[in-house]
Amino acid sequence: PLEALVRSQLYVLVDNACREYVFLCDFFLVHGGPEAQDLFVHVFSKSLGLYQTHFDTVISRECWDSLALYLCIHLLYRYRLVCHKRAVPALDGFFDAVLKQLWPRLELLLAMNLQSLHELEPARHVVLGESDLRPHFISRRLAEFIGALSWLNESFPSERTLIDQVLSQLLK
Repeated sequence: PLEALVRSQLYVLVDNACREYVFLCDFFLVHGGPEAQDLFVHVFSKSLGLYQTHFDTVISRECWDSLALYLCIHLLYRYRLVCHKRAVPALDGFFDAVLKQLWPRLELLLAMNLQSLHELEPARHVVLGESDLRPHFISRRLAEFIGALSWLNESFPSERTLIDQVLSQLLK
């Protein structure tokens, strides 16, 4: 799945970037701040550009799975926390730039999901002659989707506004 690939790619990036940042600070006797940031950007700019291009082309343009995209956004937030725990603020600009690419795509996908629900005619999807006592398959899928969004939304309270709006519109 997409989110597993993104997790692996981000893990490699964060691990290498943190090690490189610490090495650069130790080797060049820089103790954080703008000098360390500038040095890190000078060394790592091409790698970060490659990752940004990857996120822009593969994920923010070709991904149609809103849950996978939301998981990727959460992975970015979690790896940002890892960098902060390691006292490495060097990737904050990268995380901000990628999140600015992914949030609009997620908004678009969620809006498309809402639109498809509004245009849905459940009567067309009923098989005649069968008496099925289970909830309609569309209701089950919607419940699973809402449950997944709600569960993921609990992790980062500061980012709840968009998802809360979508959930309230889904439940109307």
